Amino acid sequence: MSNKMTSSRTLTRVGMLASLLALLVACGGQATPTAAPTTAPEPTTAPEATVAEEPAATTAPEATAAEEATPVAEATAAPAGETANIPGLNPVADRKMYKGTLVISTLGANADRDRYKDLVAAYKQVQPDVEVIVEGPPAGVQYAEWLGTQLAAGEPSKVRPDLVSGNYQATYANYVNLDKFVLQENPYTSNVWNDDVDWSFWQERNARNERIMLPTEAVHILWFYNKDMFEKAGVQPPTTWDELVSACEKIESTISNVKCVGTNYVWKLNQWIPEIYWDQYARDTIDLVRCQPGDFCYDEEVDGKFKFDANDVMVEGKYNKNYSRYYAAIRDGKLKFDTPEMADMVRNLAKIYPKYASPSLFVDTTEYSQFLQQQVAVIIDGTWSLGGATRDMKSLTNLTAERAEQLGISETTKLQPFNWATFENPAMTGPLVKFPNVRSIESATGVYASIVDKSAEQTEMAVDFLMFWFSQPGYQTYVSGDLKDPTTPGGYSPAGPVMVKNVSIPDEYQELMDNVKMMGNVENGLFLPHRFSIENLDKEAQNMLKDALEGKITPEDYAAWLQKAWTDNFDEIITKAGLTQEDLDNPARDPSAN
Repeated sequence: MSNKMTSSRTLTRVGMLASLLALLVACGGQATPTAAPTTAPEPTTAPEATVAEEPAATTAPEATAAEEATPVAEATAAPAGETANIPGLNPVADRKMYKGTLVISTLGANADRDRYKDLVAAYKQVQPDVEVIVEGPPAGVQYAEWLGTQLAAGEPSKVRPDLVSGNYQATYANYVNLDKFVLQENPYTSNVWNDDVDWSFWQERNARNERIMLPTEAVHILWFYNKDMFEKAGVQPPTTWDELVSACEKIESTISNVKCVGTNYVWKLNQWIPEIYWDQYARDTIDLVRCQPGDFCYDEEVDGKFKFDANDVMVEGKYNKNYSRYYAAIRDGKLKFDTPEMADMVRNLAKIYPKYASPSLFVDTTEYSQFLQQQVAVIIDGTWSLGGATRDMKSLTNLTAERAEQLGISETTKLQPFNWATFENPAMTGPLVKFPNVRSIESATGVYASIVDKSAEQTEMAVDFLMFWFSQPGYQTYVSGDLKDPTTPGGYSPAGPVMVKNVSIPDEYQELMDNVKMMGNVENGLFLPHRFSIENLDKEAQNMLKDALEGKITPEDYAAWLQKAWTDNFDEIITKAGLTQEDLDNPARDPSAN
């Protein structure tokens, strides 16, 4: 790894655009995060934003209930002789013994929940001299706000928590670089840690290219469909966009009072879908914006070895970005948006939207409820709804009053369960599509942990605990605790594929997760041309895309407007990004030098 370091001022400046994008939802703006709750989403509530250093690194929050007041709890030793009952534990490991205190304050940490009680008790069996305290923010205080206060204590040694969800305060300068431990032997399994938990599916890195956070579950965006409706219409799950168009035509002509697609224009059609499909046209933008030799951000071990490969679905995270090069490419005309490709993407979108969409498309976010009521045949959603739909389908004929209210469904409405399944993002095709292998939006959920770098000894003990937790012995204990916990909201289910190896979850959920195909994360707001981080301009862009989809303007008119919007507002855009024209003229220099 290069010794080049990026100052905290640089982090603030070049990360400003990403943070603004992530925060707009919470502030009432137009941008929304990829992430979603770990329980089935409410039909009228957008997922809570998280603060990430890069736009691609938006992660999924825990269910709201997890952020309630969490009292401090200390572990008590489990009865002697039960150590061998910890699943996957290497009982003869010659492990180092620690003595001290660890404070666990990851998102959702709650000492009253069985998953934490059991985890801490299990760790107490293997490290009896370590006092483990689980605590989180007081009731009514959002995690990001609370964590920021904790980290502002001054010297790292004065910060109370040891393990936190650092993606909520990604610009903090004193997280441990977890990459140092990826190939270290895990004393609780005798495996290399990378063999215990998948480190490759998603990465949270800072501007120094240090991995500051490790998650346990993956988020993946895919399409849910009503198998009974597809069978009745005689159609198969589509693999291309044009096949989706054909399927919608047959469904609506065959089944009365049903619209084909349920989507919303709050965070799906105006964000997810253009992100997924613009990637098919513009994935090679990477070569315009990655750090070059001599750049302040260039790392020979990373960037010197990088070669763009359109078929590498995990290409994000394998190079360092230079924001100055990105904006210079737009300013200098190397990257343009008034192109036939942009018009082609919009024209393809208009084949479905709004023609085959439910009337609520531009009105609200009730598409999941519409799917359960069989008012629509297809919705685009995330893996968190795999478990949610499974649970809801079991109780559709007898919804509780609380669940019916959450879904916006009258208690008197008669619902019937139906057969459903999923398919992956159908690829756009045609002569202007550069990259036929469509990808998805993928992120992280479950537990995500960062370590505050207090001292060598404290870091070593914190890594030891995290190795136990983020491998079969600890994570199986954590999951099993949740399965038996009657207070788990809606019952346990993973929000996505569990990336900790050899962990057992209920068969019905495992079967669902086994069918999820990780396709690579396209979400990188830096390269999404209709996001400006200027509220009025973002709103106008949203309205212009809507006009193009409704046929009020042509796709070419939309593309021309988009380019003009960048040109006319360029100075304000780069100012919002924390850059100057001088930075763009000299992309090799550190912007913090200004």
